[in-house]
Amino acid sequence: MTIAIIGTGNMGNALARALAAARFEIAIGHREPAKAAALAAEIGPAAQGGGIAAAMALADTAFLTVPYGAMAEVIRAAGDLSGKTLVDVSNPISPDASGVHRGRCGTGEGNGERDRSRPGVRARGRRILEQQPLP
Repeated sequence: MTIAIIGTGNMGNALARALAAARFEIAIGHREPAKAAALAAEIGPAAQGGGIAAAMALADTAFLTVPYGAMAEVIRAAGDLSGKTLVDVSNPISPDASGVHRGRCGTGEGNGERDRSRPGVRARGRRILEQQPLP
């Protein structure tokens, strides 16, 4: 099973390493493919790195480990999300940690923003996104 990790920051790095150590194949994606490739090279043969759409194409499940404010951009760059499970580990906190960013934590308002960023994407709870077939 291949799992995509979108993002190479602290969360993405830790998840990619832990999942590779657990013997999952990992596809790391980043808007700068060289960053994903560098992390994959550090992790070893269980990991490969490239662009966001390339990583998403290889996996049925993806962890989105990007800043909350970048989520809409990532969803748009992801390519076809049909049948994929997306696990969003972001928190709707402003970049300077001074307050809540775009919606209120726990209300689901942030999920609605992500829903509108890509037709067919619907939030499930506060953490998992799933794309339904388009009508």
